[in-house]
Amino acid sequence: MAGGIGKKLVRRKHESPTPRLEFQVANVRSTMWPLLVPMIALAAAWSPDRTREQTVPGREAWEIARRQGFEFYPVLPDARYVLSGPRDGVATRLKLCRLPGLPCDTEAELLDGAMTVLEPRCPGRCARVHTFEMFTGRRLAPGWRIARFELSGGRYSWGREPRYGTADASFALQLEARPGLPVTVTIRSISLVGPADTDWRQAFAAR
Repeated sequence: MAGGIGKKLVRRKHESPTPRLEFQVANVRSTMWPLLVPMIALAAAWSPDRTREQTVPGREAWEIARRQGFEFYPVLPDARYVLSGPRDGVATRLKLCRLPGLPCDTEAELLDGAMTVLEPRCPGRCARVHTFEMFTGRRLAPGWRIARFELSGGRYSWGREPRYGTADASFALQLEARPGLPVTVTIRSISLVGPADTDWRQAFAAR
């Protein structure tokens, strides 16, 4: 009998508590997991880093931006030129005044956000190039950045490219017109990245 008892004591002494501990951990997991899932989802929904990209028509973005004080205008090449109209791109014209007292000639204009350089009148081969400043004078609201511009129209080149990934939406565009070929360029669309649950118009809100 003594020998049997001794063997039983030895076996109990060397038994591992691991199976019981694993059962307890598994029981805790099965109890807590249904509570953790909605908490994780809620935290993700309210995360300040949650953003999304919104692509909107260029004309709508221009309309909102100009109302908030962003500027749109042709650049003055030299002292012979004047601007007609406010710098909002509604009806902003660049005029060349050759002589005092004589009418000035319109060479470029922004009408409802569309950039146009009128055809030059000159003998032989010639070209007329003017630069337009767009979305300048202000920055996007905090938490917003510019992702992409899509342009459409005739002959143009970047005078200053947009700073994608930043709150600076401004850019400069050079348009070239040739005899018989006025050129017009419009902003087809703008892509903005900002808070996921916020309307894109807030990107241009006054600061």
